[in-house]
Amino acid sequence: MGLSNFFIEDKDVSKSENRELQQMPGIGAIKDKTFTSLFETYYTDQFMFRDELIKADIKWQMFTKKSNIKGLYLADDNWIMGGVETSEKKKDEYKPLVEKVEKINKMVEASNKKMYYVSLPHKVKTLYNKYPKKYINKNYGFENHEKFLSMLKDDDINTIDIGKYFVDNFSEKTLEKFYFKTDHHWNSLGAYEAFKYIIEDLNKTMGLDVDLSKYTYKTSYIKNKPFLGSYNNNLYGMFTKDEDVPYVYMDRKYNNKYYELKDGKFDEVEEDYIIGNGIDDDEISYEKAYTGNHSYYKIVNKNAKTKEKVLMIRDSYQAPLTWLFSDIFEEVEVVDLRATDLNIDDILKMSDSNIVMLMFNNGFDVDAILTNRIK
Repeated sequence: MGLSNFFIEDKDVSKSENRELQQMPGIGAIKDKTFTSLFETYYTDQFMFRDELIKADIKWQMFTKKSNIKGLYLADDNWIMGGVETSEKKKDEYKPLVEKVEKINKMVEASNKKMYYVSLPHKVKTLYNKYPKKYINKNYGFENHEKFLSMLKDDDINTIDIGKYFVDNFSEKTLEKFYFKTDHHWNSLGAYEAFKYIIEDLNKTMGLDVDLSKYTYKTSYIKNKPFLGSYNNNLYGMFTKDEDVPYVYMDRKYNNKYYELKDGKFDEVEEDYIIGNGIDDDEISYEKAYTGNHSYYKIVNKNAKTKEKVLMIRDSYQAPLTWLFSDIFEEVEVVDLRATDLNIDDILKMSDSNIVMLMFNNGFDVDAILTNRIK
């Protein structure tokens, strides 16, 4: 068995674990004395029938009704929930992140733009009621993040707290409809409610003057197609894939133009390259259904409800908000710092926007993504 491992082809990545697999260490690892530890990881990552053995283990744990598998909680009614924060954080722990956001805010103001920190509600922090209470005493995630947002508000940074809005205004049963059961993301139903609240805030704080009640919004679903949620993917797709994908959209027909930044300039692309570029696949996911992790793209709508232009520096929770904002704003620019080498200063210089939104979910490691992105 050990000898056979050296004859099978090594794999580069594990899609289920969302990470790169260790490759055979070279001579350099011998020189810096890391060969032994790297080889141990390599042998484990590239072990023959590794995926099949893991799948068998997961299937056995599901069969024996184990509640926690690979750090994920299997709740009632086919829900999968991620790990929670089990300790309280002090405000001092958020100071480095607050200082980064403050610096970005000053950069935005110097660019004659207005900044908003938009906190989107992660599934783990919103649906605490889904966890087995006998294993989870307290989920500190929501309270911890509220401390961070309070520090931003104390520094007069415009803050839109969707998480608190959700918890304060919707029942637990209604909130469940806003999220995918087997994925860590929300769906278009939740994004639409957040969109309405964001527009309401902009009407108050910058006089946007957009009355969404004047427009008709419809909801459609992708049904009868396997949906591979991110949590289910971590379980090697062993859980149910029977889940509908909703879309909330304005009932209108616009000739929007779509562009992606390539080699320093914006090249025009088709709409389905940005939105729903995988909906025709046999199996779909959150990214395929909504918008993927493009580095920098923009949508131009000359028939938009306002002449305002917005730049969103985002994480994946922003995905189902894209087309909703493109109905309202003449230009919507979307940047994912994880997929580009640009820093914040470069982005602000390139952007035509007058509104900048730092749009991250309240379970995202914002400090890590902003590090080294600010001059």
